Amino acid sequence: MSKTLALPLNLLAVKSLNLKSIASWLGQAALPAIGIILFLGLWSIVAKNIDTSLGEFPGPAAVWEQALKLD
Repeated sequence: MSKTLALPLNLLAVKSLNLKSIASWLGQAALPAIGIILFLGLWSIVAKNIDTSLGEFPGPAAVWEQALKLD
């Protein structure tokens, strides 16, 4: 797509958004985001207190590091 065609399409998309639709979207996204943040926080706290026969239970940071090494 050329830049001359993309610019008007982007402007139309921005004009079609209004504060009411943005507020509605934020309201719908807030509870799942809070839930994910609470889950990660609790996982981090609880993982520090769990020792298994194989070693310590991994927290979110350790799992993220290992996930990045999977490529």
